[in-house]
Amino acid sequence: MMKKCFFIVPLIMFSLISLVWGDILLKTLKEGDGLGGFTVEALYLNGEDSPIGARFRHEAGTVVDYFQIQTVPQAYIWFNTPPASDGGESHTLEHVVLSKGNKGKYAAALEEMSLGMSSAFTQQFRTSYS
Repeated sequence: MMKKCFFIVPLIMFSLISLVWGDILLKTLKEGDGLGGFTVEALYLNGEDSPIGARFRHEAGTVVDYFQIQTVPQAYIWFNTPPASDGGESHTLEHVVLSKGNKGKYAAALEEMSLGMSSAFTQQFRTSYS
């Protein structure tokens, strides 16, 4: 279970970093480019053929659609996490991803510097981050 979810921290860090320089990031991406374990599958263009989003696929198979919208930057990510037991692994992982270890602390520092905030919750078969 833990092995399958190690890509969540890079994904959250990617989201936080993209808040700061996302426009530059999208302008330089091309289909097939690699970025932190993700591959660009498609670019979403506006009416002026400028990129406003991209579809990424992680090597573990997770698909992420990223869009820049002219509002407060926000993200909502969820993962299907069927329980391996009744030991609360999904809920524990939720806390580990957002706040523990060097990567979690780094993501938290980036979030604080960008005046952002995050939240997470675990349902019976899903773990969500926003």
